[in-house]
Amino acid sequence: MNILTLEDIAYIIQIKKKFEGLRWDNRQLGFNLKNKEYFYAFSIPNFNISHDKVIFLYRHFCPGLCGTGKIILLTKNGSTWDITRLGLWIH
Repeated sequence: MNILTLEDIAYIIQIKKKFEGLRWDNRQLGFNLKNKEYFYAFSIPNFNISHDKVIFLYRHFCPGLCGTGKIILLTKNGSTWDITRLGLWIH
């Protein structure tokens, strides 16, 4: 399955360098910041050149050796975005 072209990958790497110091403001995500048992992590969304595809990583952690992670691809389809899960792992 070819999802991104080599040009898309080069573009993503170039843009990613601009955001190396970016830190999410978790208050904007609506999570309970007092919760110390379960937490989430998101990568920076990486758009392709034409901005009709975006790929990112989502991880969920819980106490002990518990958690999951997913690689998500969003593809623009008219005015909506289709979701494709490219990878899944369990801690």
